[in-house]
Amino acid sequence: MIQRIQSLYFSLAIICELLFAFGTKFSGTTENGDFLFGMSGMVVNNELIRSDYKPLFLALIAAIILVVAIVSFKNHGRQIKLANAFVLIIFLQLFFLGLLYSELLELKSPEINIGWAVFLLPVACIFALLGKAGVKKDWKLLKSVDRIR
Repeated sequence: MIQRIQSLYFSLAIICELLFAFGTKFSGTTENGDFLFGMSGMVVNNELIRSDYKPLFLALIAAIILVVAIVSFKNHGRQIKLANAFVLIIFLQLFFLGLLYSELLELKSPEINIGWAVFLLPVACIFALLGKAGVKKDWKLLKSVDRIR
């Protein structure tokens, strides 16, 4: 059923992931001017310096995985596996963001600000884990009812 609480948790995780995809990851100043690392890559003084679509690509893949998890509500095992894959992709995104942050530190920029979108990844992970817990609870309930029959 689509109206279950885990579907709401999965939907909130999708919203967080999409906001992350289109949000600002890092900003700051360098000797060349202000920079912004967002959806398409690094922009310095309104000029695209380095394009990097990994965060956008991974976020869209993760959102698609959770949409499939919501739609496959009759197969609890698949939902749990898809939620695990979503959490794995979030950790992969955090790894790539860590690499990007270390590259930005090498620029010796005096000021690097972490964007609001980076803080949405742990929130999306929490929502996915709450949804997974709801799926497990439903699965246990169904197994107990089948045992009684």
